[in-house]
Amino acid sequence: MTVVPARRPLTLREVEAMLQYVDGAEDRETWLAVGMALKAEFGTEALDAWDKWSSGAPNYDAKAVRACWRGFKSNTSSGYGIGTVVKFAKQGGYQPRRENGPTREELMELAQRRAARAAKAAAEKAQSEANAATAMQRALQVWQQARREGSSPYCTRKLVERPESVRFTADGGIVIPMIRYDLPRDQALKGVQIIAADGFKKFTYGMEKSGTACRLGMAVVGEPVFICEGWATGMSIRAALGYRLPVFVAFDAYNLPLVAQYVYQALPSNPMVICADDDHATKRDGWPWNVGRIQAQVAMESVMDMGARLVCRNYPVFDKATPRTDKDTDFNDLHRLEGLQAVTEAMNFAFEGIEELKRYA
Repeated sequence: MTVVPARRPLTLREVEAMLQYVDGAEDRETWLAVGMALKAEFGTEALDAWDKWSSGAPNYDAKAVRACWRGFKSNTSSGYGIGTVVKFAKQGGYQPRRENGPTREELMELAQRRAARAAKAAAEKAQSEANAATAMQRALQVWQQARREGSSPYCTRKLVERPESVRFTADGGIVIPMIRYDLPRDQALKGVQIIAADGFKKFTYGMEKSGTACRLGMAVVGEPVFICEGWATGMSIRAALGYRLPVFVAFDAYNLPLVAQYVYQALPSNPMVICADDDHATKRDGWPWNVGRIQAQVAMESVMDMGARLVCRNYPVFDKATPRTDKDTDFNDLHRLEGLQAVTEAMNFAFEGIEELKRYA
């Protein structure tokens, strides 16, 4: 029998050196994979290493780093271990330490690559900030020009009977404000999402999307709040709740942790239900990658790490007899395929979970 020697544990310092070879911090999936791998291997001590590596990306957001980090597991249950970082580093030219160390030429090449990457990141960041400022002005103009009253074929197809928090375009589209609720009013509108009559979606070019949300309905102190990805999903949840409780639309799965953090900071006494999309057919590198449920779990654990106790995660469960396609992933899809009562039952299940949590809070 061949005995495979045990791997010598890598030190955090060695891994920090590897990260210099890892590109792709601006890509959300690569960024998350590296973060999950670092926390799985080194626990909370690796936060600074991930933050430093993340800061080289033009879309770096320190608050997003900490919001996601709180939700990562200190074990490999996420499916990512330190081997993930080693693989990325090797793809970037890293070679395991040799007995006589790297050559002078290799050190010079690494320094040049590091300098070039830093210069590129600085230029991209400056351009990103300029684009964001322009985007805010453009979004305000689009919002002010849109109609307060109107209708949209998109809303009809999505079974949205009482559109909230939107305005309408002349050609049957809707305009959704994307707001940072943690900022002063004059700085809060970062962009808009426009959904055309045929369902095509676009965001304000160059906007700072991270942490933005759209609130449907008003919050009441102590009453549950709901967070989901898409606007139509939020409207189905609102209808299922009888329009009594608020829903915060986060626009995509990767934005859920930061939006959940802002909502918790604003409403710490309110129970929270994070309504995930069930991306049951999504794959990454050939493997299942249910990003909706993964990011909802990250968001839930993130606010729990901040002190939240009355928080749970919910996702749509379709009847086996329902002709569900790969694109049927959210509560609006459940609404369209099985009726509003199915969404109501799912929300009632969440209420039961909150009541159960109250017994232990």
